[in-house]
Amino acid sequence: MHQTTRNYLVPISFGTIISIAGFISVLFFIDPLTSGLVGHIFFYLTLFLSVYGFMTTLGIISRKKFAPGMFSEQLRNSSRQAILIAILILSFVILQLFNLLFWWIALTIILFIIVLEIFITA
Repeated sequence: MHQTTRNYLVPISFGTIISIAGFISVLFFIDPLTSGLVGHIFFYLTLFLSVYGFMTTLGIISRKKFAPGMFSEQLRNSSRQAILIAILILSFVILQLFNLLFWWIALTIILFIIVLEIFITA
């Protein structure tokens, strides 16, 4: 890997590991029935950060391996797509919390995210 890639990938990976550890600790140590709003906020925040960090890292590594190009553009694309995937997963979890996740709603959200990605890249 190029030195610039390492300079960015190490802190992103470290932050991802910390957010995954935070998510696991929220899962095991916070009771959602007694913690109230703060416990739910920590759960959703750590879930978002974990998915965002993991997908960004995965996107950077796969782009570097399969589609070499400018690192700043790869980082921007990976970060944007990771945010969209994290929003998608978080919306599914929130909808499932309220028992509102049905296949047609999930399909609508997926199509909305795809159209948003096409609109952003155009």
